[in-house]
Amino acid sequence: MTTVLRYDELLAAPWRNGLGTTREVASSPGEGEFHWRVSIAEIVAAAGFSAFEGVDRTLTMIDGDELRLDVAGAEHRLRVGDAARFDGEAAVEGTPVGGRVLALNLMNRRGRTTGSAQVVHLAAGDTLDADLVCALGPVELGDGVRLAAFDCALLDGPVRARSGGQVVRIDIAADSQVRS
Repeated sequence: MTTVLRYDELLAAPWRNGLGTTREVASSPGEGEFHWRVSIAEIVAAAGFSAFEGVDRTLTMIDGDELRLDVAGAEHRLRVGDAARFDGEAAVEGTPVGGRVLALNLMNRRGRTTGSAQVVHLAAGDTLDADLVCALGPVELGDGVRLAAFDCALLDGPVRARSGGQVVRIDIAADSQVRS
């Protein structure tokens, strides 16, 4: 069964440092902290990102003109579909160029989970096997699941696209070093 998570229904909450807002899409709770988390951040002005000790982050630009990231002194320029990976402890400053931007944020707790996020161009009939997808525009998946821009879906197995479109494909796995 596919669980649809509508962007417009996700609650906006302040960043940990209070300098921006984010909408949590989904997460896996751990002992006191998440094991993994996916959220969509809205960045409207230059701001430092919140620090997350022991977390690997993948930030994928999903809307807007450009996001300039300064990650511990290294500059990255992201446009829609571009991603940057960095440690949650890094000093990160984000500056939107041309107005507000939206960025999909995948966070994985080191030693617990690993994950990847990549933009995929779907054609009608393509099969998609992922843990979670986030639509960059309208797309219809099997069983009549229709996603609007920035809607996401938790998938419980492979699905066939009924229409073409772009999605961010997110895969999450338990870290092989995790001991029970």
